Amino acid sequence: MSSETPREGYAIRRDGGCLPDEDGEGTWREWHTCCPSGTVKKDYGDNSQCYLKSDQDKSGAVFSRCADPSWSLWEEAGFFCCEPNEIGFTDEKRDVYGCATEATFKTKYKGYIRAKSHDQPSTSPTSTAAPPPTATAPKPSTPKPTAPAESSTNVGGIVGGVVGGVCGVLIILAIVWFLLRRRRSRASNSQYVPTDPKKNSPAELYDPAPIRNELADSYYAPSVKPSVGQPPVRQEEPSELP
Repeated sequence: MSSETPREGYAIRRDGGCLPDEDGEGTWREWHTCCPSGTVKKDYGDNSQCYLKSDQDKSGAVFSRCADPSWSLWEEAGFFCCEPNEIGFTDEKRDVYGCATEATFKTKYKGYIRAKSHDQPSTSPTSTAAPPPTATAPKPSTPKPTAPAESSTNVGGIVGGVVGGVCGVLIILAIVWFLLRRRRSRASNSQYVPTDPKKNSPAELYDPAPIRNELADSYYAPSVKPSVGQPPVRQEEPSELP
């Protein structure tokens, strides 16, 4: 506890019990709410308040400070105080409060919710208001490295174009090959002319048979056929010229 003169304000939360000269009681588990010596603790809703003995009729007043100037004020559905080196926390229902160091809070109370710091502890006994927040100059923004512009051409589009081009070339080659093969086939058919055995045969060029057939009925020419009483004149067969 600080040696500062006690004042009206909110009580502190202690783990394990209050100090010998403090006034308080247990709240949940090992936690206690305590008021400094010279004050009396009064509970009002979710708040444990400390009053001077001469002003006990002010129960329910709203304070903006802790009963001890060296304590730090925390807020989460209600107000409570912690030692300067501790942080305030509560559970999900906001119905219990406690204080712990940063390391203890992260290990033992990691399932709890960190409360909001309402102000910083004051070292002056006459200071009743929270000090104004210190203005801090904004940090210069560090320019982020610009990522290289993404290529407007999609990789999938490139691959599709290549595949389509290859397929198109193959189709064109297949068509050209088919046309060349067809042209060669037509050329081969036009160069081959089948010979008719009846055309240009020796029998057609020279065949004495028809002549013999025409003279088969008689050896007489129609113009020199013998009359009655005349001896027949034999028609000589034409001889082949040498």
